[in-house]
Amino acid sequence: MHGAAKWATLLAEGAMVGAGLTENMIAKGEAVLRCLDRPDFRVTAALWLYKPERARWHFVIASPGVRRQGTRWAYGKIGAAIRSIESSRDVFTFDNVTVTLNTDPLIVSLRKALATGPRKAGVRFTQHLVNGQFIDDAYIYRAR
Repeated sequence: MHGAAKWATLLAEGAMVGAGLTENMIAKGEAVLRCLDRPDFRVTAALWLYKPERARWHFVIASPGVRRQGTRWAYGKIGAAIRSIESSRDVFTFDNVTVTLNTDPLIVSLRKALATGPRKAGVRFTQHLVNGQFIDDAYIYRAR
């Protein structure tokens, strides 16, 4: 294999490796969720969401506290939770964690399609169209 063909094969292999949701990611996400489950934060949705346009997984947290306290406050709480968990920096980076309002259209759509209640659900949600929004892949801990 030469030149462009070899490069395309390497890119494709890298994308497949980078696209996998690992048990470690799931466990670290659950640990962060446990740390955030406090009356002052109240997580209404937590999930790993695959974004195919970036070929990456993003950890998404929704909380009504974002509206009251702001995103800086929410990212501070999430950052503290991540730092408190051993070896979590190999999973979470500054650009793969998203905090949003519990009224975000994606969160509302997931809540309608798959209400999990207050406890962790651990549901894989793959290739679904929900309220006109295509979800390539997600691992949903909670959507309420």
